Amino acid sequence: MADNELTPEEIERRKQRRRAAMATPVADEGDVAFGGMVGVALLSAILAAMFAFFGFAGGTVTADAPKAEVAEADLEPDIPAILAALGANGFDGIQLSSEPVGIVTARGEVADENARAEVLALIADQPQVSEVIDELTLAQGEEPEPEPEPEPEAAAATVAADVDGIVLSGTVPSEAAADALRALAAESYDAAQITDELEVVDGADPATVTLTGTVTDSGIGGALQNGISGLDGFTDSTDRLEIRADASEEINAILELEPILFQSGTAIILPDSQPTIDEAVRILNQFPDTNVEIGGHTDSLGPDEANRILSESRAQAVLQALRDGGVTNQLSAVGYGETQLKFPDDKGDTQDKIDARQANRRIEFTTLN
Repeated sequence: MADNELTPEEIERRKQRRRAAMATPVADEGDVAFGGMVGVALLSAILAAMFAFFGFAGGTVTADAPKAEVAEADLEPDIPAILAALGANGFDGIQLSSEPVGIVTARGEVADENARAEVLALIADQPQVSEVIDELTLAQGEEPEPEPEPEPEAAAATVAADVDGIVLSGTVPSEAAADALRALAAESYDAAQITDELEVVDGADPATVTLTGTVTDSGIGGALQNGISGLDGFTDSTDRLEIRADASEEINAILELEPILFQSGTAIILPDSQPTIDEAVRILNQFPDTNVEIGGHTDSLGPDEANRILSESRAQAVLQALRDGGVTNQLSAVGYGETQLKFPDDKGDTQDKIDARQANRRIEFTTLN
């Protein structure tokens, strides 16, 4: 039977077979059946395999590029990106080259070692960089000026004295200078009264020492003042010590132990009393503005007027001895005779009477201001 003689039923069956062979998708109430699309994909895969097998190139696939080389190329550092990062940080003019497996060589000139370290760190931080080869050079600039030598450190020590003790503090230029201050303190204070807070700074210059505080003993004050001046190891000294003492009281305390003695019945001072005169000179020189009276006294033996005249002559002799020793204080000499006896000394040869008369024959000092 010819095609043009087919019945309508036969024609419909052939159409159905053709549709099934082509897998044409047919939609029915929202359900989609895939047929033709799957066939097209399968055919494309078969053709691609054939092209690859016979060495045909086309599209985006290259038969000559093995998969391993493509993966390795993806791991290479991005040189332009690294250069951009360097430029953003102020490092222009750096040349970079890369080798397989992420090795980057840096060439060019940097300002100093700090800049070199920063450039290398920036490169090493970039993706795919496994190693950085440093071929950077330092810029040839002017020789840096040498750092000025530090000024020598100064030393400043303080000696603070009072009635209870003495404190040594501050810095000294050497152990020898510290020992000199310790020896000075030991001349007037017991070891338990000395507080040593000195710090040795070897070679410190200049080295100064300051004496400060308040004492009521002119002997201690004078020893400290004399000792602090020109002390070994120090370039300068400052005396701020205040001596609050009564010159007359100190001299009288000495006279109690070592009285000034005269030849019997005269105003001639015995040579054995010269040390006592010298100590009185030293004390008065500590108080150059003090106005002092030198009083002469006798025992009750002999006429009153004769005793007065003798006592005044002896006071004048002591005044002159003090002047000869260099005392510049305002001094006056007064003879009291037997009018101010310390002890009753009636006539008699007992030892008590002899001692009383000896004590009454004396020189006493009185501060008038």
